Amino acid sequence: MQTSVRRLSAAENRLKAVQFRRQGMTLEQIGIELGVSTSMVYKYIHSALIELAEKQYEETQDYRALQMYRLEGLLNISWDQAQRGDLAAVDKAIKIIDQLSKLMNLYAPMKIAPTNVAGEDLPNSGVIVVPAVAGSVEEWLEQYKLQTE
Repeated sequence: MQTSVRRLSAAENRLKAVQFRRQGMTLEQIGIELGVSTSMVYKYIHSALIELAEKQYEETQDYRALQMYRLEGLLNISWDQAQRGDLAAVDKAIKIIDQLSKLMNLYAPMKIAPTNVAGEDLPNSGVIVVPAVAGSVEEWLEQYKLQTE
């Protein structure tokens, strides 16, 4: 019985700690209000955030599963029509497959950077900072040439 009372008290304190924190109270102020140490307040808030993250992850996975179910249903309809030669259905099926692939993270990561045809980074392909001391474009170009040589 004593253990369940302690758990209930800790759960209540965890909820109160999060509410107080949302109101802008410091950890020290919350500790005084709840009659616990600052480190215990930190533990309350930390565990509440972990619980929230786990719940959001589960909800995200549920939503992903629902979207996959919907897309697969649409794909079944389009697939039958596409196999009968309906070109519009083929296009729809390809788009649905693309969406499913994105949803399941099947595409390899894409590198977004300037490269040559061999895939090597291009030299001097970064951001060029124009010095404010240059009086003209020609003067800036001259300064830039000196820096890169």
